[in-house]
Amino acid sequence: GTAPAPAAAVPVLTGLDVLRAGGFAALKGKRVGLVTNHTGVARDGATTIDLVRAAKDVSLVRPFSPEHGIRGILDASVPSATDEKTGLPIQSLYGETRRPTAAMLDGLDVVVIDLQDIGARFYTYMTTTAYVMEEAAKRKLPVMVLDRPNPINGFQVEGPTIDRAALAFTSYFPMPVRHGMTLGELARLFNGENRIGADLTVVAMKNWSRDEWFDSAGLTWINPSPNMRNLNEATLYPGIGAIEGSNVSVGRGTDTPFGQGGATGGDGVGRESGWVVGEQNTVGSCGGEAVGRRQVRVATRRAEVSSAGSARRATLEGRSAWGGTRKKWSAAFTSTPAPSSPTRSLIVSDTICKTRAARSRCV
Repeated sequence: GTAPAPAAAVPVLTGLDVLRAGGFAALKGKRVGLVTNHTGVARDGATTIDLVRAAKDVSLVRPFSPEHGIRGILDASVPSATDEKTGLPIQSLYGETRRPTAAMLDGLDVVVIDLQDIGARFYTYMTTTAYVMEEAAKRKLPVMVLDRPNPINGFQVEGPTIDRAALAFTSYFPMPVRHGMTLGELARLFNGENRIGADLTVVAMKNWSRDEWFDSAGLTWINPSPNMRNLNEATLYPGIGAIEGSNVSVGRGTDTPFGQGGATGGDGVGRESGWVVGEQNTVGSCGGEAVGRRQVRVATRRAEVSSAGSARRATLEGRSAWGGTRKKWSAAFTSTPAPSSPTRSLIVSDTICKTRAARSRCV
């Protein structure tokens, strides 16, 4: 689904818009592999696939799809398929393999990545980007990332940091839950910190500010995955998604995913685990068991932050060394002043995940 884009004083130009404005000069004479999905669109709605395919002296050879498929509607393993419009074979990076194979990369001169990330550590588009970089580096194949905004801003960092021993497809790098970076910045960070050695180019955006939320960027919201339907859900996602590995249902498959939650046991809404926000006015199921649910709402994104809260986040950031690492690889990070009234999203403590068995059985 899409939502009308609010007017912006200075509209943000994504990496795709910038590349297009330059006539796709960086891709001239090249055979291109393109990792994208339905979020890869220019300001006028033209898709990355169509634009690259139509670009003069550029050959689009092979599209690749991440989790949720080329159209972002699948919530399961993604099969390889054929693009109906172009007739090109689409290679899945969320099916039999999550890394591009040698055969998939054969005959390419460059791999271009254009995906809308969501700003949370466990969103998998960043891992797909990193895996592509790793495999491309082995073959000295250049990678180009077309950057897009972090929809929940690129300023704030919140939540616990994951240990290296627990890294996985849903947690590629040890970082806080809400990392405050764009996909292009993450690509640079991964390439440098993990010493991937990829020949990486990031086509930066124009007119984007680090404290800017998606709805002030003048861009149209396109659901990056089936359960990420609006900016409100994206705002809640870092906190609500962080406890999804417990016996808490976070509302997937309902009309308001990540906007409600409930847990089995106790009073049916997880009161004993601190799940006490909002009103208990909906009912859902968790592993086939009916549970009461509480709705979660974002009252304001511009709330004053207490000194204790600021100190806690500073401690988390300092402990993980994320602060310095993030600034090292973020574009023009120090040039953007802090908002006078910092924005905050709901970040739920990781206590629930520590006290409950990690059972991913809830819708």
